[in-house]
This record gives sequence, structure tokens and C-alpha cells, in this order.
Amino acid sequence: EQIHMERVLCLLIHYQISDPASTVVGEFTDPEIQALYNDFVDQGEICLLEALDVGASIEDMDIYDLNILLGQTENVAIISIFENILCGSENHLRSFYDLLDKRGVEYLPQYLTQDELNAIIESDDLRCVLN
Repeated sequence: EQIHMERVLCLLIHYQISDPASTVVGEFTDPEIQALYNDFVDQGEICLLEALDVGASIEDMDIYDLNILLGQTENVAIISIFENILCGSENHLRSFYDLLDKRGVEYLPQYLTQDELNAIIESDDLRCVLN
């Protein structure tokens, strides 16, 4: 995750886009991102199952967002970084899904379609290599 954040920060700096993260862990300059973060932390602190659901929800949202963003660029550097993050997010979503499933909890996608989720969870983990 830290490597992904560093690569995205390089893109932000290169394209002169302000970083929504602050230097303080858990603080963001974008109020929408801050609200999401706060909601996810609050939910995740309830119990283990809620924390696993939060993890799956975050990956679900990341995959959804990355797929949209990948469709909006032809920039090879951005595509490379986003595809690598997408690969990792799909691996993470499979892991969270499996952990919930083993505890008898069905994860229902909040951003992806059920078909998109099924395609991800039915595929094998990949080794994600950043070019």
C-alpha cells in the first residue's frame, strides 16, 4: 500500500495536482475523503466482521473507481500504476471475501455489480508487478 501511495504521489507531483492526504495519518484535506475515512474507521472498530466488511468495501470502491479512471486516460505511466493498484485491490478483495465467507457472511458489492464481483472472486490471485 505504501508503494502504491508513493507512486500516486509521484503522479500528483508530476501533474501538479494537490495531494488530498495530509502528513498526519488519517487526516485528509478533502472533506469527502475525510468523511469516508471516518465512517470506515467507525464501522471497522465495531467488531472483526465489520472490519472485514470495511476492507472488502474499500477494495470494492477502489476497483470501481480505478476502472472508471483507466477508461479516461491513455497515459502509459498512469495506466501502469493504476493497473498495478487494480491488481492488488482485486487480490485484497478476494482475501476479504474469503475471510467473510469462512465466517458465514456474504459480502454484497456496494460499487461493483454482482457479476463483476463474481468474476474477481472466481479468478486466481495475481502477482502484481509495478513496471
